[in-house]
Amino acid sequence: MADDMYGRRAWLYDLIYDGKDYASEVERLRQILSDHGVESGASVLEAACGTGNYLEHLVNFYDSSGFDISADMLALARHKVAEVELFEADMFAFTPKKTYDAVLCLFSSLSYADSLAQLERAARNFYEALRPGGVLVVEPWIGPGDAEPGRPFMKTYQDDDIKVCRQFVSKEEGRRATLDFHWLVAERGEDVEYFTTQLVAYLYSATEYRQALEDAGFEVVYDSNGVSGRGLFVARR
Repeated sequence: MADDMYGRRAWLYDLIYDGKDYASEVERLRQILSDHGVESGASVLEAACGTGNYLEHLVNFYDSSGFDISADMLALARHKVAEVELFEADMFAFTPKKTYDAVLCLFSSLSYADSLAQLERAARNFYEALRPGGVLVVEPWIGPGDAEPGRPFMKTYQDDDIKVCRQFVSKEEGRRATLDFHWLVAERGEDVEYFTTQLVAYLYSATEYRQALEDAGFEVVYDSNGVSGRGLFVARR
């Protein structure tokens, strides 16, 4: 994970993803959940909820909860969704205290699993967090060979008081994708700050995601479009 971006510089996360349309993605999620028997008012847990951008919309329709491994990200989430139960936990190691009608793991957060064993562990944890008949929604990341090694990427944000630029060149070694982010942050009245962070994520095929979920006990279907073009696994306990 990019520790600094999810730690003391967590506030940059919302700026760099300012263009992501969380509201429309949640509308699509609502339809998918309804198609699988999860209606408004159901209890929904978001794993790796970050700064609460999905929860900010989910709370309008569901009895929503969320957890994240980063206390700094959760602190930002609490400002957006003060009424939501939020707790600090690691999806690869948490023990659910209660069960839910649905569990969501979005924005490819499961790609932080650094081995198939860890991927399977998260799937089992999600299974235990669901009531019988409950639904898990997992948004996967790209698979092996799809990281486009050598390709440059850039995201920017700007308003009158701050300008942010984040660049990296993709690297792929086996299952491991390394994103060495180079940042420039210019705030009103301050010197321009340059720093680097590193994000390491892991590449699994659709077959491997499906197998991990099925081995945990789920019945799995795959939606190739999903909510953002990355596809979705919808799994019933």
